[in-house]
Amino acid sequence: SDRETVEQIRENPYLQYFLGLKTYTNKAPFDPSLLVHFRERIGVELVNSINKQVVKEILSKEDIESELESKKKEEVNEIKNKGKLVLDATVAPSDISYPGGLRQP
Repeated sequence: SDRETVEQIRENPYLQYFLGLKTYTNKAPFDPSLLVHFRERIGVELVNSINKQVVKEILSKEDIESELESKKKEEVNEIKNKGKLVLDATVAPSDISYPGGLRQP
């Protein structure tokens, strides 16, 4: 809602900076009814085209992210096993000196 949008702007310094405010303020920067005025001036067609463009951007980002995830999975499958896996403290290497492996002179 418009009231919720203005409340979010009031609470978030990043949104205030994005709107061009020089310093953070805890007061609402404008009345929620002003958003209705802007929507009327912009028009329904422009709002709908902006919404469509935003949805396209989101969908294309999701496609890119899913492609990257599938590539990562392929890369993980290609990695060969290396080294030893120590599963239990009872099988830890015995050449570790106490404390923390530091040697005394």
